Amino acid sequence: MILHTVFLPAVFSDIVAVDLPASFEMADISFLFFLLMCFTSVNGQSLESIPSSPVTKKPGETLNLSCKGSGFDFGQYSMHWIRQSAGQTFIWMGVIWYDASKTVYAKSVEGRIEITRDNSNSMVYLKLSGLTTEDTAVYYCARHTVMQTSTELYKNKPPPPNNNSRWRCSTVQL
Repeated sequence: MILHTVFLPAVFSDIVAVDLPASFEMADISFLFFLLMCFTSVNGQSLESIPSSPVTKKPGETLNLSCKGSGFDFGQYSMHWIRQSAGQTFIWMGVIWYDASKTVYAKSVEGRIEITRDNSNSMVYLKLSGLTTEDTAVYYCARHTVMQTSTELYKNKPPPPNNNSRWRCSTVQL
């Protein structure tokens, strides 16, 4: 049996900001539905896949993917890995903090996944071991952006929600 793992067949160049609820937490995977809306272009900021062609692996093998950022200050952003199997929705796999001080992984891949980064070269890496046929997918890296964070205590009524927390995610046009 052979796994056909497709990873980013072209250069990412499409970025969109999507509002997130104020109660959003980094480990919360509910943001996956927002990733479906990532199809508008902005300012030449990009994420490029390495390799940029399909990868074929056998069950039990290890997948190593790389993603290079450009057009933005890579070291200031947490980076996520997501994937999409044929006919399925996007599945969040994990995140690495901007300074590599912390990683959070989805339970579905925990124990098989490792995300690392090299800020000096604007690179983020995914290592997924013990591959199965369920790992056949298109893999994406995505940049996380938080424009403002704060914690405030209100005696009476809190102010209305604002639009300060946003996702910036990337996708390819085939």
